Amino acid sequence: MVRALTVALLAAAGSLFASALTPAQITVNGPVIDAHDWLSTSTSRVALHAERTGLVRWSWRPPAGTNRVWFLASGDLDGDGVPEVALAVYRPLGSTCGTTARASAAIYVLDGRDGAARRYGPALDDICFSFTGTTYPQDQWQPGSVSIGDETLVAFPTYATVGYTWHRGVEHQLVFPSTPAYDRAFPGCHRPPGYTTCFVTDSHIANVVFIPGGLFVTTSFRALTYGGGRPVDDITWVSGTTNNGGRNKGFLFTFVDHGRRYAELIGGCTVADEQRAIRLHVLPSGTIGNCSIHHHFEWFRLAGLRIAAHVSRYYGYIGTDGYLKGRLEAPAPANGPIGGSGTHWTVYNWFDGTTWRLELLPDPADPTRIIDLPGWYAWGIADPNGTGQADLLATHGAGYFLPWSFDVLRWRGGRLVTVGREPNLLPALLQFPDLPAQHFSDSRSYAVPAAAGESRFGVLTSSGRLLVETIGGRRLWLRWPDRAAASAGVSVVRG
Repeated sequence: MVRALTVALLAAAGSLFASALTPAQITVNGPVIDAHDWLSTSTSRVALHAERTGLVRWSWRPPAGTNRVWFLASGDLDGDGVPEVALAVYRPLGSTCGTTARASAAIYVLDGRDGAARRYGPALDDICFSFTGTTYPQDQWQPGSVSIGDETLVAFPTYATVGYTWHRGVEHQLVFPSTPAYDRAFPGCHRPPGYTTCFVTDSHIANVVFIPGGLFVTTSFRALTYGGGRPVDDITWVSGTTNNGGRNKGFLFTFVDHGRRYAELIGGCTVADEQRAIRLHVLPSGTIGNCSIHHHFEWFRLAGLRIAAHVSRYYGYIGTDGYLKGRLEAPAPANGPIGGSGTHWTVYNWFDGTTWRLELLPDPADPTRIIDLPGWYAWGIADPNGTGQADLLATHGAGYFLPWSFDVLRWRGGRLVTVGREPNLLPALLQFPDLPAQHFSDSRSYAVPAAAGESRFGVLTSSGRLLVETIGGRRLWLRWPDRAAASAGVSVVRG
């Protein structure tokens, strides 16, 4: 059931925040590793910087011959409370694939305290592909390949035959549904539609989140769980009717609501891409245009390590619909207490070919219940004052290129109410590492200067303030409106 909301502009469009803006002494120009530090990467130096001053806490020099470094993940691997940093470090192979130089990649993990480096897993050469008339190399260790949680590093190459886990120095391999070994190891596996085997030879891009007792993973045509180092359950399906309907890239996350665990996949891109489009007035193409390729939403209810229920919602495929129509873009996080403390509402944006539409799923138990807001686009959710209820940071406009402005939307009395408006700013989007329960795969964006790889792009709050920026890149702190300010707002009412 889709319920549309229309917008009634009931107040003047001037800023409600102008007196609450102060300059932001924020130097962040790369992935935010924790509350105080961010990472810069280059082929000659990787460094951890203090957030406010930019001063270097530690640095590491990649091996001689390195021609590329991508940030992969961060998280605490040794139990000391300080997150380690995982990188993909590339060296040239001295050959080409088509017209592009080929490379070999290795995973390095840097100790969060001093930057001391350790190699993990095998170095893997890229694979040379020819697809729809294009020849290109596909990196095997790349952003999205690594997840960290429960003091465990999990790594799946892009076109995996096995996955790897490392926990307290012990390596274990995970069978992957791309070879006959999967069928042998898991007799109860399911065959994808049209296949005579469970495994799919070209299964690729594992999207991984941690769940109690194991992992929940999506890959080509399939979702599966691992527990005790082996597959426990899987389901297969095709979303849509195209040959590429089995792709399950995008933003995967898991959460618990009223005692039940859910996992959801937004098969799309990051909201940082729309900021880039507005700033440069350039439509997405190439890597940014291709993100996720197949645009869809998937809902799962989990019972322990069993996949108990599944619902699929299809939006489009770039091979038939182009880069824009059906395109999904998700904030990070994409689920939070929008309806009030303890609620878990999912939010994402989709472009219907003419305008952006903001989608809200207010009931995790009913994925068919959708609140549809035509002409709105959500950059993120935030609760800077710690009230327990998150506000939506959203822009209203027509067409693909939205205005550089946003409203603060709050759910109150069964409707959305605008409690603040800023006509000349947008929330600053920073690059954050994936979390054990949130993983972005195939969402690489160049929207943030020096963004080294793909991961979650989200907003930053601190002490009742939101970090915002001008279209020219100047950053400011915006003091958040209190609950009383809602009485001066702009209402969004049921249509």
